Amino acid sequence: MSEIIQAQKTARPVVLRILRYHLDDVDDVLQDAAVQALKHSDEFRGKSRYSTWFTKIAINTALMHLRRRVVKNADKMWPLKDLDLLSTEETPEQFVAREERERLIRIRLHKAIRLLKPALRMETWRWLRGERAINGAEKATRHRARVKLRKMLLV
Repeated sequence: MSEIIQAQKTARPVVLRILRYHLDDVDDVLQDAAVQALKHSDEFRGKSRYSTWFTKIAINTALMHLRRRVVKNADKMWPLKDLDLLSTEETPEQFVAREERERLIRIRLHKAIRLLKPALRMETWRWLRGERAINGAEKATRHRARVKLRKMLLV
């Protein structure tokens, strides 16, 4: 029983990320996952840690929860079904993957902005002073910033 409680603590951040807009349902999903884990405990082979196995069950339970939520909302919007507003090509798995990609892109953009700030500051000061020529230090700083940015965005 203590294994399940520890596994729930391990799986909580993953479930929170999947249910990011439905935070009130996280505890319900984790409880459903615990019930599923107890029900299928004989299927645990021990090839991985128990928390890893439980996390996979929690992920599947969270995705099923999102699917059920979409179906419930579709029933509430019955008059609009003829307008084809509810048809979405995106499954919950694709939604989570897209959200994760967007999060990683935001992180990389913030890093890129930090890298480019020194070069942009120099460029701004040069422009404010009315200077046209670029000295060697500015060229080198710009070049290093561009190289770092390319590496970061291509990784």
